[in-house]
Amino acid sequence: MTKRVSYNGIEISSEAYEASTADIFDYLEKLTGSIEKRLHKNDANCNLSINLEFSPGKLTRSSIYSHSSAGKGTVTHVTQALKSVRRKSGNNHFSGKAKINLQVHDH
Repeated sequence: MTKRVSYNGIEISSEAYEASTADIFDYLEKLTGSIEKRLHKNDANCNLSINLEFSPGKLTRSSIYSHSSAGKGTVTHVTQALKSVRRKSGNNHFSGKAKINLQVHDH
């Protein structure tokens, strides 16, 4: 059995440029794919909130808030996914913030 990551909500705050919002959604797609690849069947079904901050010329800043049902292993896998996507994406060329609420469940 694999895990599926679903969006429960996305809140985006970006500058006036439309490209920023599209770039943020591209980043979120990469992030959710990376999270799904790293989760195992023994990871908990849970809800997570991730705050992301994008600034030109800098790596993405992030913080994870998990509910008590998310075990330590699940949070570790999500943290690894964030680091991987951040490394692969490199420095941002756009600015904005995103708060995503994710649900991790069996697929």
